[in-house]
Amino acid sequence: MENKFNLPESAVKFLDYLHTNNKSPNTIVGYESDLHVFYEFLKEYKKAKKITNKIIQSLILDDLNNFLSYTKTKQKKNSECARARKVSTLKSYFSYMYENNIIKEDIAKGLKKITIGKKIPIAFNDEQVEKIFSSLTEGKLNYYRDKCIVTLLFKTGIRVSELANIKLNNIQVNKLLVIRKGNKEDSVFLNKQCIEAINDYLKYRNVDNVTEEEKQYLFISRLKKRITKKSVENIMKDLYEKAELTDKKYVTHTARHTVGTNVYKKTKDILMVAKVLGHNNINTSKIYITMDDEDVMNVMENL
Repeated sequence: MENKFNLPESAVKFLDYLHTNNKSPNTIVGYESDLHVFYEFLKEYKKAKKITNKIIQSLILDDLNNFLSYTKTKQKKNSECARARKVSTLKSYFSYMYENNIIKEDIAKGLKKITIGKKIPIAFNDEQVEKIFSSLTEGKLNYYRDKCIVTLLFKTGIRVSELANIKLNNIQVNKLLVIRKGNKEDSVFLNKQCIEAINDYLKYRNVDNVTEEEKQYLFISRLKKRITKKSVENIMKDLYEKAELTDKKYVTHTARHTVGTNVYKKTKDILMVAKVLGHNNINTSKIYITMDDEDVMNVMENL
């Protein structure tokens, strides 16, 4: 694969190994980014212009822990989730190097897992969702594309990465095929709003000067390529600002939390939440088990 971060050969081979073993594209991109941060740290830490196998072989567990401490600094400000993934990246990478005789000892085995505290997901209420849709300006360039993006995010709960990778042949009559985490194919139900939004967008979808390969993808950017995850995040950030929803840490993923929260409120069925959001593990869905203040008040009144 392309070595855009100028990573050492061992890291490139590790990423290629993940690719040939059908790791999801998102996992590989995440690991590649983590290794880039790790090696930039090592260059500074070891005062080296280039990280050689000799330097890699000289590393000890304390060096890895120093790196993880660095990710907590004001400069990096990594969240628990980001740091937990870096631990996973290092464990996988050093295990690969040990198994391929690049290093004599798998020092990453000694890394402690980072416990991620349970957080109540932040979700939009109905009024806020309406504000977001109202922030779309009809007549503006890419109006129908952006409306389709917002509709799919708020009506299906798919991840941004899943949305960016939708191909035209993934769209069925009232279903959408998406590639979930772990490269698992899943089908998502499309309601009338989703179907209308897709059809409206397809009428205005401009593929002039777009390559045949890129034309396969539903969402096309102004650069005449399939839209990126970052571009979708920028679109949503802009809409949140227009809707004056900047008082909390709202991110694109908040749309997914909104769907999960609404499904549980309407059904009280955690299995339904898992089905809609495509969770492999039902424990992941349990963060949506909440009670409204009104529900709590009614319970307390009748004790």
